Amino acid sequence: MNPAIINMRNAVHRAGLAAGLAATLALAGCNSQTLSGKSDSLVTGSVAASSAAATARGDLARAYLKNPNNRRNALRYARSLRIGGAHGQAVTVLTRALKKHPRDRALMGEYGKSLTAAGQYDKALKTLNYAQSLGKPDWRLTSAEGVALDKKGNHVEARRKYAAAYALAPKEPSILNNLGLSYALGSELGKAEATLRKAAAMPGASSKVQQNLALVLGLQGKFSEAEKLNAKVLPPSAVKTNMATLRNMVTQPNTWMALKSDKAKGKSRRASKPTKRRSARRIARKSRPATKRRIVPKQHIAKPAAVNEKNAKARLVKAKAVKQAVRKLGLRS
Repeated sequence: MNPAIINMRNAVHRAGLAAGLAATLALAGCNSQTLSGKSDSLVTGSVAASSAAATARGDLARAYLKNPNNRRNALRYARSLRIGGAHGQAVTVLTRALKKHPRDRALMGEYGKSLTAAGQYDKALKTLNYAQSLGKPDWRLTSAEGVALDKKGNHVEARRKYAAAYALAPKEPSILNNLGLSYALGSELGKAEATLRKAAAMPGASSKVQQNLALVLGLQGKFSEAEKLNAKVLPPSAVKTNMATLRNMVTQPNTWMALKSDKAKGKSRRASKPTKRRSARRIARKSRPATKRRIVPKQHIAKPAAVNEKNAKARLVKAKAVKQAVRKLGLRS
């Protein structure tokens, strides 16, 4: 290839790196934190904590620009970009790094996570599967595959991946954290709560687990307990913002009624149970000759179509609201 063209390409790449660094340093200079960004999480700390994270990201950016061929610099910088919501930049950094280190499993694992965060699920799965084939089964890669499958909407297969990862690392709470969010995405809030409680009780569980448990509790209307959990890991200002965001999401028209539908159904079933007096009358009727009674099998008593349609719509609204909340507020490991 013409040397002039090669030099031109290198110059363009350096310019791109410089632009990315400038953007990162600009972020590092900001002290504010909002919920309107592209990060898939709730507010996770105070302004001071956010500022410290941004400063660290700026330091990683400088180290990377100084020596972009260093795998450790690339890995740490890309991870900070992904966590900060700059998914496209993370993918770019890792694409370059993998050209220099094509069989590095750690780089490929982070690349797969960044692709997932950027919405490129199929490419992420291919990358993670290839990384897995280069050595012994790695629970981190397996769990990352589960996250990609969850994002793609294949929750059943995702849970198989989490089960496989958990078999490799049964003391790792981050796997149960991801599994709990998978149940939540499928509107199985009871299973999600139980799984996240188990993860939260394990040694080494991060604050992400507590916040996800608080999210699932809030989606079930248990706001008081959710607020107490958040207060254990977040400053008061962040707790207030988180709870306001969660309440706003689940109290939209029709959403809250849909979320409460399961509880209401349970109450109606209990209310419809026969009293002792009614039971006595039924026993008396059963003692009469069968010819005087008309027996209608239960399966022949169908609900009106309008009722079935209303229930189906309520379930759909509930599932949509829960999925939206988990995707926006859930914290993946």
